[in-house]
Amino acid sequence: MRYLFIFMIAICVCLQVSAQGPKKGKKSAKTPASAAMPAKRVTVNFATSPSATEAVVNFGKKTLGVVPFSHTFDYDSGPVDVTFRAPGYYPVNTRVFTTKSYLVKVRMTPLDAGQDLLGYKEKLPDDAGVPPEEQPSAPTPNTH
Repeated sequence: MRYLFIFMIAICVCLQVSAQGPKKGKKSAKTPASAAMPAKRVTVNFATSPSATEAVVNFGKKTLGVVPFSHTFDYDSGPVDVTFRAPGYYPVNTRVFTTKSYLVKVRMTPLDAGQDLLGYKEKLPDDAGVPPEEQPSAPTPNTH
């Protein structure tokens, strides 16, 4: 019985100490980590080859910039699908990951060099290879 009484007093003392809260001048253990540390950011640099190409980089309908440039994203905010567009070149779609800072450099292909691309199909001629129809000069009589 005596041990039970001592145990109950010890529990009451612990509860009193924990109810008082942290001392002044010390940081609370319940402070959110996002308030204490700024959000981590990554920087992605965009470039093209040939370097003289002034391609516009779009993320959906939003224009990120004209190459060469760098853009910052929140760390691990998910993949970003971007499109490089330049006059006289095929558009290039690529995916940017936001887990580390790095350089994204794409090769722009001129419109007249499309045969170098995987999956390129030649444009069909207007007649599509079908010979023109011959017009009959006169109807032939039906003799059965």
